[in-house]
Amino acid sequence: MLRTAERDFRAALGRDGLAVTGRRRELWAGRSKGWLSPADLERVNALLAELGTLLSRGPSRTRNRMFALTYALAPAEPRPPRRSRGALVER
Repeated sequence: MLRTAERDFRAALGRDGLAVTGRRRELWAGRSKGWLSPADLERVNALLAELGTLLSRGPSRTRNRMFALTYALAPAEPRPPRRSRGALVER
């Protein structure tokens, strides 16, 4: 699934006239990680369900461009912060 998303993304990078900023942006990639309350998690799930509903509708006169959205939501184990690679450690 994630490999297919990468192929779609790479193919889109080569297209002329692709909007990469603004309200009608067509190309996104990113990763977010953070702490959620149970209510926050419910909201995230509701938003993902809404996106799924929007994307599952068929084509129409106004819905004339196909898009693919791939996501993965998973609990993550907290890790201690990493030191920057260039940091000097004094002993």
